[in-house]
Amino acid sequence: MDRETEVFFLIDANKDGRLSITEIKDVKETQFRAAYTNGDGVLSMEEFLEARNIDFDAADTNKDGWLSRQEVESASK
Repeated sequence: MDRETEVFFLIDANKDGRLSITEIKDVKETQFRAAYTNGDGVLSMEEFLEARNIDFDAADTNKDGWLSRQEVESASK
């Protein structure tokens, strides 16, 4: 199991295999709404992982597959 899958299961408080907006407290509502693609109001693991990959790719400004401290700090602003 990769780290992102573990994060998904850790966040999934009711263990239903989907993430609701209340389970993701540190995400802005607009980011949450952009991540779920079928309009059901919850994130499947696939939607969660895809959104995380998009976020990682956006933060990885030099496209080397790794996030430097500077890239993480810049993405957090």
